[in-house]
Amino acid sequence: MGVSSLNLREVSPVPPDVLEEMKKNEGMSSFGKSLDLTDDRGRIVYCFTRMNQLLTNHFPFLKGSKKDSIVGIRCLQVRDDLVPLDVGVTPLRAKSSPDTSEKSGTLGISEDFVDIQKEDTINVELLATYKPPEQYELISPGNMVKSGSCLSDFVQLELKQTNTFFCSCHGDISINHITIILEEHSRFQHIASKGCCVTEDVQTVVLKDSSINNFISHTDFKNIGTGFFYFPKVSMYNCNLPNIGPTYSSNKCTRSYVIRFNIDLECGSKKCSKHISTTMEIAVATEVDSAEPILQIQKKQDVMLVEKFKLDSDLAQNAIQYCIARRDEMTLDMISFHISSVVEGDKALVIATLNTTDCYGMQSERKVKAIESSEVLALYPRKGVWTVNAAMLTTSIAGIPGRMFQVSRFVNVFDEFRFSNSYGSREGRYSFLSDYRGVLTAGPGMTLDSTMTFKFISSCRSFVSIYFSNLEVILGQQTVKLNKNCREAFHKEYKLHSEHAKHVSFREIDENGQKSFLFEGLLEGCKIPNVLPSTLSDCFNKSYKLNVSLEVHANALGSGGYLERIDCKVSESIDVLMGINECYRLMEKEGHEKTYIN
Repeated sequence: MGVSSLNLREVSPVPPDVLEEMKKNEGMSSFGKSLDLTDDRGRIVYCFTRMNQLLTNHFPFLKGSKKDSIVGIRCLQVRDDLVPLDVGVTPLRAKSSPDTSEKSGTLGISEDFVDIQKEDTINVELLATYKPPEQYELISPGNMVKSGSCLSDFVQLELKQTNTFFCSCHGDISINHITIILEEHSRFQHIASKGCCVTEDVQTVVLKDSSINNFISHTDFKNIGTGFFYFPKVSMYNCNLPNIGPTYSSNKCTRSYVIRFNIDLECGSKKCSKHISTTMEIAVATEVDSAEPILQIQKKQDVMLVEKFKLDSDLAQNAIQYCIARRDEMTLDMISFHISSVVEGDKALVIATLNTTDCYGMQSERKVKAIESSEVLALYPRKGVWTVNAAMLTTSIAGIPGRMFQVSRFVNVFDEFRFSNSYGSREGRYSFLSDYRGVLTAGPGMTLDSTMTFKFISSCRSFVSIYFSNLEVILGQQTVKLNKNCREAFHKEYKLHSEHAKHVSFREIDENGQKSFLFEGLLEGCKIPNVLPSTLSDCFNKSYKLNVSLEVHANALGSGGYLERIDCKVSESIDVLMGINECYRLMEKEGHEKTYIN
């Protein structure tokens, strides 16, 4: 089973009759029309389901979850079968896209990639933040919602003050009008004289169009660390989505939804006014019947393989045959496999995941000894942790390196990840922590979340003075290659941010009598470079970590009443799961050259 998704955005004009025929073939003759998802077509959809209803289970047991817990997840659906496509890691927090111009039929693009030049008359911008549902566990990144949901259940509107005064009048402001529009974006792939083309169709429906009189003063804006914000009452945007079909991707078509919020502002003297706008992309999910699931085999383990192939029209078939051959070599009970690739010149680096029913985790001691003595695995479990079988690092059977079975797609198998600037207090008196837990998902060109906060905590209670300097943000890349004779490890660092000799701003907070120091915006402007994806296979391991470090300089009162000088360096590291360009699709048409579409 190979699954790829392609975000189609290179739009081309097409005659209206051709567009209508394509919409008819996809069953999308009207706005938000539901589809028959149980036909023979494979589609990537978002859905709310129970883990034990999935055809394969890619995920470790979620903390605090029960077998019948509802989860939100991105799946491949073919007929009634759902196959999960995303790993169980913490997604980035959703952010909206401020926009001061209303352009009909334009996409809502992440603010990380938009540089909007605007001239303000009222110094306020509009933001829309996604609120994850409390009753579900969201696994897949994306603003997942149910059809018919009330916007106030998953949207938080915010007004952010961008200057000291609202306008040159130095008075208060009022919200006079709000319009909420739901946009459906449908993109169709078709063949034209110049090759493969993509046509986009945008339809809209107005969810709310109301005149209001909501007066706001400076005191209504609260300082929450990153600026002054005002949160309008939810009644202002308390409307419902219509009953619409799900967000999905198929071989020929993708459908997505965007909510656009438009607000008109006016100052108290009525001399200044402004139209502000923002968008939020949503993933409308299906709901799986909550009836008891049918007993079926579920995937227990991943085996990931990496191999280079010649880039030609036989790429897919060669990759499939490679997976089947490796399955037979390892005598695995494989129920499915997932293939993706990255183009490197005239070669394609194929990353294959074999989903098996064999489970090599948390086995009995007897089973572990059997695995160890057989020298089949280079990586095996012992007392709940994964251990390297040193003998297999240089041993091969018929020229095949030792197998490495993994628990998740992000595991540091061989070396401890070390940075050139990894600092920490040997005394354990200081700690530098991030508010982000889990694994950070990222991708080339993505700007890191600047709202992530860091905290410095010390056992010292009486600081006379303190300041922080020399901030550094580094992305570390570690590559381990294994062959039958040796193991090679490479470490590379990308400096995303560096400010030497410059003081770092902070806020002092009191937590149960202990002082802590909070840092905000440390990742401002940090962009991921063009790097290869995280990969774990039987002979190749590429992993990433983000390291944030700074220097601490302070004077504190010691136990004897004397001044104690503190000079140390602290750092925090966060695991990063680096995404890939999911689809390098090879298309061929008689009479035309082969075209590679990213």
